[in-house]
Amino acid sequence: MTVVLAEVRRWSAGGLDAVAAELDTAAARLGDLRAALVRGRPPDAWRGLAADGARIEHGRLVARVERLAAEVGVVRAGVVAAADAVGGLCAGLAEAQDLADGCGLAIAAGGAVDGSPSAVPAAVQAEVADRLEQVLHAEIGRAHV
Repeated sequence: MTVVLAEVRRWSAGGLDAVAAELDTAAARLGDLRAALVRGRPPDAWRGLAADGARIEHGRLVARVERLAAEVGVVRAGVVAAADAVGGLCAGLAEAQDLADGCGLAIAAGGAVDGSPSAVPAAVQAEVADRLEQVLHAEIGRAHV
């Protein structure tokens, strides 16, 4: 996958944080549902095939809700990790941009570092380009873990 700096600059962790909040709500509702199902277990006093079937189906429902809650937890963890990576990426890009601005350099939409060779030493321009590359690779690589 090729990452274009212009696209990365539009990324925001805010949307991912909102998804994590919705997943928190879903997990809480599933927890409430599980508690209600546990309270609604067919009484032990019930006897016969219908009572046995009710208890079996009740157990299946509880297990299904527990699986769904676990899956929501896994998805939430992934969303939080992605939000953290995007936040780190945005912070790193801001630092690289500040460094470039301080040196009189510009970072193009494609990621190239541009500046007047007479005004900015090549070593400084290379340092800004290297910092930008490190930020992109470190954070995007971390998001794939």
